[in-house]
Amino acid sequence: MDVQVLTDAEQIDALKPEWDVLLAASARPRPSLMHEWMTASSVRFGDRSRLLVVCLRDAGKLVAIAPFREAACRLAGIPVMRRLEFTPQVADCRDLIVESGAEWRAVETLMEWLKTDCPRWDLLRLRGLCSRSPTHDYLPLLAAQAGLAVSAFRAVPCANIDLPASMDEFLEEMPGQRRRHVYAQVGRKLAREHGQPTLRVLRGAEVTRADLERLCQLHRSAWSTRGGSGILDEHFCHFLTELSGAIAEKGQPVVAFLHLGGHDIAGHYGFLLDGRFFLYVVGFDSTYASYSIGAQGLLALVQYGIEHGWTEIDLMKGGERYKFDFTRHCCRATDVWIARSPARLRAACAVAALRGHLCS
Repeated sequence: MDVQVLTDAEQIDALKPEWDVLLAASARPRPSLMHEWMTASSVRFGDRSRLLVVCLRDAGKLVAIAPFREAACRLAGIPVMRRLEFTPQVADCRDLIVESGAEWRAVETLMEWLKTDCPRWDLLRLRGLCSRSPTHDYLPLLAAQAGLAVSAFRAVPCANIDLPASMDEFLEEMPGQRRRHVYAQVGRKLAREHGQPTLRVLRGAEVTRADLERLCQLHRSAWSTRGGSGILDEHFCHFLTELSGAIAEKGQPVVAFLHLGGHDIAGHYGFLLDGRFFLYVVGFDSTYASYSIGAQGLLALVQYGIEHGWTEIDLMKGGERYKFDFTRHCCRATDVWIARSPARLRAACAVAALRGHLCS
């Protein structure tokens, strides 16, 4: 394979048509691997001048992309280590983008290139590799075979709901008989005291800025019951707005509001890709917290997904308890560090420990 390195923003933008084709041909495409996601994230949270996109071509055909960015590890403001890491910065799971079936050769080529031909790094820090991707196991294995030093950290659970053919079948398989009854009881109580909520689903260009602002309000309201503010600060809301607009024509952004009495009382926001729904943001009106309204909204979303032929709802990274009320299916997201030598890897770990956030 031939290796091509792109650092110019115009060149990276021009890669988009090939990028889209390659992502569609990969074993497990994810929204955070889309070209639009990387662009919106780097504009809103990063510096496009630091992008370093490595392309692997086989007889001219693009077969793999390593979307990296350059970063400096600093102590007391002094750069002490050059680092390559995945872009985008804002994502639950990150990965290489590789044509299905070409993963071994692509990772092997990338590791050899890093070892012999790339002078611009001391540490390759890969955060959030999903264990359902073929590269999750290939990267540490082939890095070690190339003579590089490797360590893996922090396997964070990632729950997913495999959707059956019917809602009855889902409820039958749903973990915990008591939990199913609790949700049914609070659902009946909500209907009795306030009325029966309905699900309002918006897709693609139907998702407006006002809808995303309402989602942000619900997210903050939900977190207020826990004494926090959640992830949706002003920058993240702008990021979601820009991203949704960029991919609206593909129909991939989806917002599902649970609607009651003229108001949206719960919201679930994510992306539909290849028949799988990736749930990124959840929120609910804290006024209805006693009715498990977030869970009621997720149950309604499950029913909608089954009726519309979805195969899976990916609940993303995190071990929140409510996720495992719905499923026992779980993979993991792992952080992998790769360095030129064991000494450099030990030095990277020491620097991270001094900064107080190993593998953060």
